[in-house]
Amino acid sequence: MITQLKNPLTSSYKSFKEYVLGDQFPWFWWEESTKGLNVDGYDNFGFFSHSFLTRPGENGFLYSKQNCQFLNNAHHVFLEIIKENDIKVEAIHRMNANCIIPTKQQKYSSPHVDHEFPHKNCLIYMTNTGGNLCVFGQDGRRTEHSPKEDDIIIFDGNLKHCPKPPKQGRRISIVITYS
Repeated sequence: MITQLKNPLTSSYKSFKEYVLGDQFPWFWWEESTKGLNVDGYDNFGFFSHSFLTRPGENGFLYSKQNCQFLNNAHHVFLEIIKENDIKVEAIHRMNANCIIPTKQQKYSSPHVDHEFPHKNCLIYMTNTGGNLCVFGQDGRRTEHSPKEDDIIIFDGNLKHCPKPPKQGRRISIVITYS
């Protein structure tokens, strides 16, 4: 269900990562990880977000929209990754940086999908703070990934998934949805 990709660790990736982890990168607080979705046994914790490319349907637009001057940098890094891993991509629907911080409850967020149409998810982990990602197969089986710094994973975006906050530090990942 989860496939780990090779990270080519290019100079553009390293430069982009340095910017995202730097003190000049703007973060925006979201009160819930999954807006209005509260599931028993899970935690709808808040997180920091930075949208490079908004999801289609956001703010009434049926199309994705550039939301950051550094979108081209994020796009270039993604192109290097898919080229290195020989992955064909037809369209990118969303590009976002997520920053999850420790919570008291230490529970997974509510299981969710990012879009209601067929897509795939790519996560690029920029920090080494832990905070597993759980993906639920159609048969109900759970697969977990324990992220390490510079890990890149992909999975079917139509499968429910949920991250767990790190125990310490901030877990920063880039989330890209595509088809």
